[in-house]
Amino acid sequence: MIRRIKVVAYVGILCFVTLAGCSDNEKQQARARAEAAEAKLKEVEAQQQATQRESDTLKTEVGALSKSLQDPKSQLSSAAKLKDQVSNLMVERDAAIGKLTTAQATIDGMKSQFQEQLQKFSLLEEQNKELQAIVNELRKKLGGEIKLPAIPKLK
Repeated sequence: MIRRIKVVAYVGILCFVTLAGCSDNEKQQARARAEAAEAKLKEVEAQQQATQRESDTLKTEVGALSKSLQDPKSQLSSAAKLKDQVSNLMVERDAAIGKLTTAQATIDGMKSQFQEQLQKFSLLEEQNKELQAIVNELRKKLGGEIKLPAIPKLK
């Protein structure tokens, strides 16, 4: 805008200097040229403004396109992070399954040991009863002279 004012001022001064000492015909031609130059200047300014508007529009579109490109990039980044998290979770799941399998095997082993101990205990209880019966018979036969220490009962 300031440039336009300067150009118009220079054209006006140029016309004044040119017109001073010129004939009317020459003055009219100079004025016509000055008016044509001013018209051309206005046309160039209008083109410059249109170009500036177009440039602004293109900048806006480039910004929008840039943003729209960033969205898929961030989505891809998020997808990659999610994929990594899923992979880590799968590794953790596999490790947990391994621990559970080991724990289950340990539990099964302990169950079988418990069953064996329970069978042994039952067998020992039966044998204890038989021995008690034999001791009681011997007491009767001997007249109660045998004193055995008390045997604790297992629960």
